[in-house]
Amino acid sequence: MDHQSPVGGGDARDDPRVPGRLDSWKEIAAHFRRDARTVRRWERTEGLPVHRHLHHVRGSVYAFPDELDRWWESRSAAQAARPRVPVRAWLPVVAAGSVGIAALAFVLYGASVVPQPAVRADSPGAREASTVWSARWPKDPQVRDAFLIARHQLSQRTGHRRQAREHLEFVVGREPGFAEAHALLGEAYLRQALYDAGTRAEAWPKAEASARRALALDDHLASAHTVLGRILLLRDWDWTTAEAEIARAIELAPDDLDARSTHAFYLRAAGRLDDALAERQRVQRAEPLNPYWLVALGNEFSFARRYEEARRSFQRALELERDNRPAVAGLADVSARTGRVAETAAWQIRYLRLTGRDDLAAAYDEACRRDGPVAAERWLDQQRLKEYSRDPEQHAWNLAYTHARLGERDEALRFLELAYERRDTGLLQARVDPDVDPLRADPRFRDLLRRVGPPR
Repeated sequence: MDHQSPVGGGDARDDPRVPGRLDSWKEIAAHFRRDARTVRRWERTEGLPVHRHLHHVRGSVYAFPDELDRWWESRSAAQAARPRVPVRAWLPVVAAGSVGIAALAFVLYGASVVPQPAVRADSPGAREASTVWSARWPKDPQVRDAFLIARHQLSQRTGHRRQAREHLEFVVGREPGFAEAHALLGEAYLRQALYDAGTRAEAWPKAEASARRALALDDHLASAHTVLGRILLLRDWDWTTAEAEIARAIELAPDDLDARSTHAFYLRAAGRLDDALAERQRVQRAEPLNPYWLVALGNEFSFARRYEEARRSFQRALELERDNRPAVAGLADVSARTGRVAETAAWQIRYLRLTGRDDLAAAYDEACRRDGPVAAERWLDQQRLKEYSRDPEQHAWNLAYTHARLGERDEALRFLELAYERRDTGLLQARVDPDVDPLRADPRFRDLLRRVGPPR
């Protein structure tokens, strides 16, 4: 439903109880994953739709996500008219790897579903691009609202994957020619395949079908190429075709952080750590105050064994977002790897409490006091093994990495083979993950890496 944005009243949405309303600069900035200074500048120079109570009293601001998203689409539409740099001018020939257990779910999504900024709305070609966008934007307000809600749910990583899929299924049912909705539905199904083991078999083909439908409607849609590239890499280990899809996405949208982050993951998975780190730094520089990208950069430094730089990235993320769980997990990891045993214990306890495992945190704290932090870390890994062993087929990769950390080589290799049989996405970390360093001299492990790829 379209709304006019009142100043000082006249619309029921002035009521602060309206669901989803953003009631401060901090909340508005969080919606875009930017800092407050940036969104204030956007309001001043680019017409960001922010409202004020009491005739512009300073600080009394509010905004509505649907209006912000529509403004963003208009601002981003100019990207279609921007001259593109040929991808072959920068794309490395092959690729690199990924980092530890706590980081895999994060590095798979070191990417934002929200479209990234392109050029100023008043730049040459912006009006033409906006006209093109308007022509393909659904006319039905219910369809528009459902699409924006789903996109917001996925971009905020709220865990509402099922609701987002339902919204998007409604959208493509009503507007089957809406390519962007098919691409986003592909992303939603991809996440279902990764995180919902019970429906994984049916989710993968739906993800691919949605991405390919989007491309059939609009082959110049970078987000659809990005989603298809991730599917081909994560599900099929089809390195060559995945690389081509990611390259096409970046050729179409060189500044799209989703495509760039996917490229960083591809590079990392193939073992090219320097290239992956350079790409990740490029993404983080584009949004220097986004804690999400700082954590991704910290993970990249960890894979490269540059632990002090990783520590600084994780700490900076926590300065921006106090309870950022991946940053806390990252600090626990790098503290353990650099021998800071007391810090490791503190970060582990904080992480366990942030994830709602207070009983385990208390037991771990007791083990630290009784046996010391080093013994307590081994005890915590043993608890993880018990948890993963309840469903070993679904947790083959986790079991392998934990056994490797504990120095149990044969058990680690046994579960790595099970992970290989199941095409576990976690194996895409094996080429670079420090946890499996104890296995690198074993011929069985080298043979496994050869089979996983990339092709040489």
